[in-house]
Amino acid sequence: MSRFPLNNNAKIILAAFSCAFIVYIAALGIVPLSEPSEARYALIASSMAKSGDFVTPMLKEVPYLEKPPLTYWATAIAFRILGESELTARLFSGICAWGCVLLVFFIGSRLYSPRVGVYAAAILATSLYHFAVGRLNLLDMPLALFTTLSIWWGYRYFHEGQVGERKKRFIYGCYLTCALAFLTKGLVGILIPFAVLFLLLLFTKRWRDIWCLVSPLGLVIFLAVVLPWLFFVQRAQSDFLYFFFVQEHLLRFTTKMHHRYEPFYFFVPILIVGFVPWLGYLAQALRISGANIRSLFQGHSSLLLWIWAGFVLLFFSISSSKMVPYIIPLFPPLAVVLGRVFATHTAIYQNSRRAASWRDYLLPFLQSLLLLLALAGVLFFYRYKVPFEMVLWSLLPATFLCLLAFLPNYIGNRRRGAWFPTIAILGFLMLTSLLYPLSLFLTPYKTALPLIEARMNFVPTDKQLYQFRTCIYGFDFYTKTRTPLIEEGGELMPGIIKLSPEERTKYFPSQQEVLDLYERGEKLFMFVENDNKYAQLKKLFPNADLLWSNDKYFLVSVEKGDTP
Repeated sequence: MSRFPLNNNAKIILAAFSCAFIVYIAALGIVPLSEPSEARYALIASSMAKSGDFVTPMLKEVPYLEKPPLTYWATAIAFRILGESELTARLFSGICAWGCVLLVFFIGSRLYSPRVGVYAAAILATSLYHFAVGRLNLLDMPLALFTTLSIWWGYRYFHEGQVGERKKRFIYGCYLTCALAFLTKGLVGILIPFAVLFLLLLFTKRWRDIWCLVSPLGLVIFLAVVLPWLFFVQRAQSDFLYFFFVQEHLLRFTTKMHHRYEPFYFFVPILIVGFVPWLGYLAQALRISGANIRSLFQGHSSLLLWIWAGFVLLFFSISSSKMVPYIIPLFPPLAVVLGRVFATHTAIYQNSRRAASWRDYLLPFLQSLLLLLALAGVLFFYRYKVPFEMVLWSLLPATFLCLLAFLPNYIGNRRRGAWFPTIAILGFLMLTSLLYPLSLFLTPYKTALPLIEARMNFVPTDKQLYQFRTCIYGFDFYTKTRTPLIEEGGELMPGIIKLSPEERTKYFPSQQEVLDLYERGEKLFMFVENDNKYAQLKKLFPNADLLWSNDKYFLVSVEKGDTP
């Protein structure tokens, strides 16, 4: 008999999640690829799909070995089957995001109850942070899926009542998904699952079971998955092992070499805001749940979730390199915790005569007010001009924010079982309605599209266009060209030094080499990003002619003999 029989309520829930998934995936292409990360990974996958070389990731036709290739592989396959677009570039990440939602449902259902599973899945699917990161062509969401699978299977190996080979399949699955996590983002994909499982066994005083984490057959499975790529890429790039394991793991974690240092508490506000819109209703759920909340910290299941979330937060907080998407692996366990809180609230609330008081409206009101003020700040005080169309389209998410301030409690007073679904539905509508105004906001200043339009209007088709001390990957992805970079090596430098002198001069010229072209009378077209680099260009070429600008990007032409 099925553990989760499809009664009428289950069918309604399944239909709701299916509709939300379809809308989520269909809307992946609304926002253009942002710079630099999304466009970078799309360009790498495009190169793979075109060349058929799935061993060495290539970025602007130079080896790029900072990250393993699994996400590139998945995206390149999507490009080959479905064509290149924003949707297919983000498809793998979007599917992984909903894979996490589905997995959280099964975790919550098995650890506690089907209601907790449903609530946890709904909370994760409609939380701001998970919704946003899952829509980006990044490596972090696939990492979250594979580490979540690995931890869950490892936990089941130690806590399932089964014995023998049937039980061992869980540790084999743990190693397999660890391998996939490694091929997604490196050693962190191994560290997170095994550290969480080790700490769980340590805190539950299962000393002897710690040795059971080491599985000979599991190691064989792991090595069978990861070694082929490591072998072939090392054979193709002799410096790979040192660059990948020492520079991109050890030195990235312990030093500030990538200039991504942030304070220790950097992720705390991201974690808090990440659970909008549920944050505004959490205090109400905790208060009504009362003494039942103590159970959140009791038992192996609860200990697993807190160790899991705590280790991920601590690990990335002590790292010298921090970026906003890094902590996405801690959202699945916290979603299960919150799912249990809200499920407990619902069970008590449905059987009580208590109506929502003014205190219950206060925090949702403050949440909506602060978010509306943040939206207004972006619309009216951003450093660049915001399209008026965005102001109009922002009225829709603003409306849903206003409704989130009072409607769930208003409806909940009349129909107790509708309180939680109302928050979930309004949250999903609010987040989805933000996508188009977000596209209008990002397109002029965070994507390559305005530069592509400017090139079509101002640069002859037979002329080369250079990027001056700037690297906009999306320009190459959308135009299917290879634009030379002037004095801009950056993360490409380890691959640039491997090029022949002729190719390096052509596609990564130095400032002096460009000046030589200028002195020979060639008319050069260049674009730069931001005022500072435009000032540097003007200092080098005082007679540069500004063809177009939107205050963020500048398109210029220079020719010897031009008057300033």
